Order: sequence, then structure tokens, then C-alpha cells
Amino acid sequence: MAVMSETISIKTGETSARSQELGLKTQVEVVIGELAGSFGAAFSTLFGQDVDGQTCFVAALKENVQVRPATLIVNKSGNTDETYLRLWRSVIQPAVAHGVIDAVRNGDIPKKKANDLGVIVMLWAVAEVTEVAESEHYLLFDLHRDATCRAIHKAMDNEPSIDWLLEKQDDLAKHFYPLDKDADFN
Repeated sequence: MAVMSETISIKTGETSARSQELGLKTQVEVVIGELAGSFGAAFSTLFGQDVDGQTCFVAALKENVQVRPATLIVNKSGNTDETYLRLWRSVIQPAVAHGVIDAVRNGDIPKKKANDLGVIVMLWAVAEVTEVAESEHYLLFDLHRDATCRAIHKAMDNEPSIDWLLEKQDDLAKHFYPLDKDADFN
């Protein structure tokens, strides 16, 4: 866990995760910051906005149980298929909420800051989630829960560090040129 000052201005993190059992990937990006400041203004502006025709919403463990820190979820896919949206609301959204709580439990987000911080989670789930059998929804849940928690950890610990990036820059370029669809970016 990173050592940090009392004020957390703005932190960003990203992770991609794959479920071997499902053969699916997801990408989670997070922005974390103090609600009393510029981040809070951005959070309030995004609250209730439409992104690709879908409203951003507050993460909840279940109906009427919002998580702390307050968390907005943005669906980056733009997919409006009814089955996709049902899975988004019933499996993926609660998984994100649990991932945020896991990050507090793990100490990545200081418990004493839970009412002062906000988290914006931008999540891309592949369209193939609609093909996941109902009996395997728990795997879909676990994938998104773990990815959310890991993205928050990376944000709060400033991962990857600039030293790591400077050391690995040339090696990592090989993953993109030519594009390696099977590359592990974590």
C-alpha cells in the first residue's frame, strides 16, 4: 500500500483481466479523487449524464445499498442489447461495487477517507458476456470484481511507476507492433 498524504487529489489506474474459464476479457479504468475539489466537480457533472445513450449510475451492493466511496460506473461499450444491459445491471454492476469495498478492506482506499473520496469506474465488457450461461454468472461477477479491485490498487499505488515504465518501454512496444492479440498487458 502506498504512503500518501491526507489529501488524495486525483489518481488513475487501469487493468485488463481475462477469465480463462469463460474465455472473456474486460478492461477497467478508474479515476479516484476528493469529492471536495475539482474531482468532485467532474464527478457531479458526470452523475446522471448519458454516455453513448446510457446513464452513468451509482454503484450499489444491492438495491438501496450504495457503496462508499461513492462510485459512478460508466459503460464504455455502448452496447444497448437488452440481454447485455440486464447482465450489466444484475452481475457486472454489483461486481464493481464489491470490488470497491474490497479495495477499502485491502487498505488500498483508506477507510477514514471513504466518505470524502469518489471513484469513477469506466468499464468495457465484451459483447460475448451475453453468451455466458446463467450457471456461470458467478465467474463473470468474479472477473469484474477482481479487475475493479486491481485497477483501484494500481491507481492508489501509482502503478506502473515511472521507473518501471522507463525500464520496460522498449520491451512493451513489441506487444503493439505488430499487434499481438494474445499479449498479456499486466
